[in-house]
Amino acid sequence: IQQKLGYVTRYRENRMDWHKHGFNYDPKHERRWPYERQLKAYRDGMQTGWDNPNSVDIHSLRHIGNIKAYLIKYMGKNKKYTDEEKEAYNKLTEEEKYIIRAKTEINGRLWSCSKNLVKLEGGHTACCSMIYEELERIFKNDMRCVYNSDYFHVYTVDTAMLIKLNCTALLSCFEDFIRKRFPKDYLPIIV
Repeated sequence: IQQKLGYVTRYRENRMDWHKHGFNYDPKHERRWPYERQLKAYRDGMQTGWDNPNSVDIHSLRHIGNIKAYLIKYMGKNKKYTDEEKEAYNKLTEEEKYIIRAKTEINGRLWSCSKNLVKLEGGHTACCSMIYEELERIFKNDMRCVYNSDYFHVYTVDTAMLIKLNCTALLSCFEDFIRKRFPKDYLPIIV
């Protein structure tokens, strides 16, 4: 996904240009990136051909088409182990390996969200029969536009589909939300 957006290519070109004459130390980043860390990052980058950018950076998901696949790929990145660590692990009994796996059951990165996301209010657990009927209509029209989880459902539709399926209650809710969320961008409703 990062490559789909050209991120890896830009990262590779930037790093190759920066280190075109070998390791290039940048003293202005000394506090956050001391010499040893910069050297290690250079060696790691050379080893991977600069194809493995730092994925801890925060990037917008605005242009990600399939967020579920993006998160699975991101969370699936594992720590790289040295040959000595692998050898030591392989010498363990199955019971010892199981204990280690149980202790480190959560495997992935820590996630946070922007200040704007923190301010969002939770969703409502109940909806009127009219909206429920419209959601069912959307689901029957195209089952691929619904993602079901144990705790929530996500419907991916555009306004053209809502109009086509005559989902006036959902259109009205969406319009009310947009008007309240962005009051300066819309004319007031005259009643």
